[in-house]
Amino acid sequence: MSFPLEDWQAYASSGPAPELLSVPLQPTVADLAALRKTWPQGVVAVAVENARARNRAASKLSPELVERMFADEQGVMVASSSLAAGYKASRFAQTGSPALDLCCGIGADSFEMVRAGVAVTAVDQDPVRAWMAGANAGCPAEVGDVGSPEWLERIEGGLVHLDPSRREGSKRRHDYEAYRPGPATIEAITNTAAGACVKLGPGVDLSLLPEPNGSHLEFISEHGKLTQALLWTGSLAGSAKLTEGHRRATLLPSGESFNAAPGPLIDAGGWYDTDGPSTPALRYLYEADPTLERPGLLGPFAATLGIRPIHPAVGLLTSEALIESPWLTAFEVLVTMPWRTKAVRSRLQELGAGVVAVKTRAKLVDPDALQKTLRGKGDEPLVVFILKLGDKATAIIARRIS
Repeated sequence: MSFPLEDWQAYASSGPAPELLSVPLQPTVADLAALRKTWPQGVVAVAVENARARNRAASKLSPELVERMFADEQGVMVASSSLAAGYKASRFAQTGSPALDLCCGIGADSFEMVRAGVAVTAVDQDPVRAWMAGANAGCPAEVGDVGSPEWLERIEGGLVHLDPSRREGSKRRHDYEAYRPGPATIEAITNTAAGACVKLGPGVDLSLLPEPNGSHLEFISEHGKLTQALLWTGSLAGSAKLTEGHRRATLLPSGESFNAAPGPLIDAGGWYDTDGPSTPALRYLYEADPTLERPGLLGPFAATLGIRPIHPAVGLLTSEALIESPWLTAFEVLVTMPWRTKAVRSRLQELGAGVVAVKTRAKLVDPDALQKTLRGKGDEPLVVFILKLGDKATAIIARRIS
């Protein structure tokens, strides 16, 4: 944290004053000089930071939290959205038991637990973060090292939400071994608690995670964006009643979910049984929500609908009849042809293309640069998928179905 706790507390005790509450996001030297005539420099700096944090939080956190919030921008960046936090809080609330929100940050998860009726205590090793969480959520807050023997003793037999730090300064940590607290502490906490929810980055190496008996992984999509992986253990995992070995994908805000044992996209031995390699895409093409592909659920999901991928190594689905599903974004296939810039651009012109979106896999092309090259003078918004299907690159020109 870049500002001491004393400055945050002084800012909070100011009311905050109207002039501090309305401080510009990019104050001029004159703005700051005017404020410092009345307020200490540290309080003015905190007021500016809090204003920027609230501005950043407006699209992520509930208005009820934003309007009362004490936070810095980095704290908002790493916090759970109110949508995801509320979803998790509902499962805690079903137990009727108190909970600890470990590594609580600014208290976004604690706030939603309080709203759901959970008796939660926020805990963070950083005194400023702990204070913020307590003030924001209106719950008890404590400073503590959650991996210490005394805290493991307090955790024993209880329910916990754990949000390990995945940032070092402005840099995001992607490796599970770099989480703080680290893997050994996370495993100790999940083994000690009666039930736990561990918030993880969606790109975490799943093979490194602890797997207590009865635990399961859930992947959260918020408005089509993969945002969190959750490890549920103990009584919190059991409330979902998933079959052993299944993983779960959940769409928010609808709450719709799909669970299955992870499996291959398709049995390679059954590839091209009927269509032949010259027609990889049928009449309709689908992008699936990333919560299906990341945990290995796309193949099992496709099997439930009787549709197939266009290639064993490409996570796009295709069918002859239109499938409507909240998990799928549908496109009507207009042309499938070898990928050559000039030929594809010519065909797009014939189709009356205007704005052209480019989608690819494995960074086969630069979509941003190519969209400008392929854009036509017509009125038809089209999409070009450029994919490696076998040895050669293929272009699939399609129209998105609303």
